[in-house]
Amino acid sequence: MCAKITRNNIGYGLDNALQGLAPRPIVSKRAPLTTDSAEIGTTWVDTATQAVYVLAAISAGSAIWTTSPAAGSGTFTSVTVNPGNLLVSAGNATISAGNLAVTAGNVTVGGNLTVTGTSQFNGTIDFSSTALIDLDTTSNTNPAIRLKTNGGTTETIVLNNIQGTSATAINLLASAGGIQLYAPVSTSTSSINLQSDAGGITVSALKAINVTSTAAGASAVVIAATNGGVDVTSGGAAIDINIASTGGSVNISGTEAAADAVAISASAGGMTITSGGAASDITVTATGGSINLIATEAAADAVVINASNAASGMTVAVGTAGMATTATGGAITFATTKNAANAIDISANGGTSETIRLHALQGTGTSSINIISDVGGVAITSTGLASANAVTLNASNAAGGITSTAGTGGITNTTTGVFTVTSTDNAAACINLNANGGTSETVRLHSTQGTAISSINLLSDVGGIALTATGLANADAIKLNAAAGGVHLAGVLQTKIETSQAAAGAILINATNAAGGIQLTTGGGAIALSSAGLLTAVPTTDTQASATSTTVQNSNLGSCTFTGFTTASGASQLWTVTNSLVTTASKIFVSVSNEGTNDAQMTITQVKRAAGSFTVNTKNNGAAALNGNVTLNFWVFA
Repeated sequence: MCAKITRNNIGYGLDNALQGLAPRPIVSKRAPLTTDSAEIGTTWVDTATQAVYVLAAISAGSAIWTTSPAAGSGTFTSVTVNPGNLLVSAGNATISAGNLAVTAGNVTVGGNLTVTGTSQFNGTIDFSSTALIDLDTTSNTNPAIRLKTNGGTTETIVLNNIQGTSATAINLLASAGGIQLYAPVSTSTSSINLQSDAGGITVSALKAINVTSTAAGASAVVIAATNGGVDVTSGGAAIDINIASTGGSVNISGTEAAADAVAISASAGGMTITSGGAASDITVTATGGSINLIATEAAADAVVINASNAASGMTVAVGTAGMATTATGGAITFATTKNAANAIDISANGGTSETIRLHALQGTGTSSINIISDVGGVAITSTGLASANAVTLNASNAAGGITSTAGTGGITNTTTGVFTVTSTDNAAACINLNANGGTSETVRLHSTQGTAISSINLLSDVGGIALTATGLANADAIKLNAAAGGVHLAGVLQTKIETSQAAAGAILINATNAAGGIQLTTGGGAIALSSAGLLTAVPTTDTQASATSTTVQNSNLGSCTFTGFTTASGASQLWTVTNSLVTTASKIFVSVSNEGTNDAQMTITQVKRAAGSFTVNTKNNGAAALNGNVTLNFWVFA
């Protein structure tokens, strides 16, 4: 509880009856408070801390108690020690106003030293403590705390932490502002030097870190690791690292004899290299070494080389070792959006021995190498080689083949020279022209302008030639048709026309033109007509009734039936055949037969030729008159 002692002490003196006495001391186990009031000059003894206080004043109802030097502490307007030492072996030394000046000797403070004013030391200052040494000021000035030397050119200021091993063993901390290391006068290249002999140096900031030099030199800013490497990293996906040279160049150089002497890596994102304009090229050169572009992203565009300008292009030039493009497990695609001929051009221009090869090493499918044009055509053109094998399609495997497949447009092979299809396969149908599209399909060998009799020539040097139709049950299953000429079958051995059809007209030789004929000619041998059945020749026919004895038939084989004649026994009858084929030299075979019940025997007695006709004279050598028809048959041979 608060102490309230306001009564003045008085006593009886010798000279007067009552006189004032000094205030009695207040003894307590605590320090006085501003609410503890008493008579001015009253002392307060704190037995707990052995401190003595004196009530110096009461201001605005608050008691002001000051400590007494007799109790180990005191309050002074100024303290000057000259000469000698100021020793505070325990407790604190507080200077709330004024200065602490020690012109000679030492100041030793066992507790805290608090100086509200200025402290000036002319000798050596040694701050030694087993506890915290805190330099603290509330001055709102620039500078508020200053460590300054002004002794000569060899002077230095050293902050030395002897035993601390923490990364913050010496910590320069600006809680609200910044930290500036400033050497405005020194011209040395090491005017400000950050050096760690055994460890590293870390510069960390929440915002930007700026390293700026106004020196006009090629090495105005140098970051050098004489024994190790240099890492420049940023903190996030949107936090970039920019290296810029305004008006100059940016050179990144590595002198190590290693494959990764210079390594630029974006371990989680991408990388962009840009230049300033049309004349500002980007050149990547490996003098004596190689250049490797490697991307580990699992994407189709893991590596993109893009000349994005509408008029720009791309050139890849290599030496005699050539260029290899390899996709491990993926495809290689060349694509262009140019709407022009030769939009993609793969050219070789090295010399007469050059070749271009598309090579599938392991593909076993029929489209192991596939050339596709989705809308247009595919042309394989050889313009320079004057050789029969200027274009060669070669399936060299002993069991390999070549297949050409087309839609309704068909397949057209055109040459100004000889078109040769050759197979070395020793098998039936080694060359097979096959149509399998439907019932209207045909296979045609067409010579458009050839006029020779061998314009189309089917030639078998050792074997024979077979024309076989196995499916069509028709008289025209195999048809030889010379619309403007003839058909010539020639052989040094027997020429055979044979059919297995069981029909009277199984083999038909027909000259359909009204003036057409059929000629069988031998070189001197016989013509043998052999048949188990009848040998049939189809004549023209006519019928004439008595008394007409003339028939008109302009054919080489004819027959006329005369009816109503009654030629008497022993009498003669003359018959006339008008025929434009007959000449006075014609060979004519004539026969006459008669019918009826009487014994009439019409016998030929004479055949007489004339130009355009011939007559046949007959005589009835029978015993009775003719009472039936007479049939006259003729065959004009020549």
